[in-house]
Amino acid sequence: MRRRNPLLFAVVLVVGAVILFWMREKPLNGNDAESIGRILLEQEQHGDVTILEIKDVEKYRVVTYLHNDTNQALAMFRKNAKGNYEWVRSEKQTGEPLAIFNTSLLYMDVQEGPSFIFVTNSENQVAAVQVEVNGFSEKIELPVGEAAVKWLDIPKSGEGQYAFTFTYFDQDGNEIEEMGNG
Repeated sequence: MRRRNPLLFAVVLVVGAVILFWMREKPLNGNDAESIGRILLEQEQHGDVTILEIKDVEKYRVVTYLHNDTNQALAMFRKNAKGNYEWVRSEKQTGEPLAIFNTSLLYMDVQEGPSFIFVTNSENQVAAVQVEVNGFSEKIELPVGEAAVKWLDIPKSGEGQYAFTFTYFDQDGNEIEEMGNG
């Protein structure tokens, strides 16, 4: 009977360890919209999060979203060796209906040039933005009165430096003088 007690104890110990292993809380990653939403809510600590777009750029996953329907934000995830996307950082802009994020400022090491990401909320009245970067020029059309995301890829600079200017336009094509971004 003495032999049975140590064997029974070992079996109970192994079964308990297996149960604890499966019951432990799994780490969140950015592999799907549901887990991304939970991570963003955890980062924001209060309020609502509305994901506008999830876009993969090489080894990165870029998520644009609204916090409390007005504050535009961007979260960046990086693919790890196991193929899971880990949260790297978030950036939020408040107080304006149009936010412009620069991926080179987010430390994204990509083969192509950086991108500008334009994120609007429902209060946006900017219909277009003329972007000039190192001799490159393009006009981006934006929807007025709705949340949206637009990307503009910038040619890679040979020197790694970028000088840029933005000119904003309303629905009638008139230049908007005062704009808090840029």
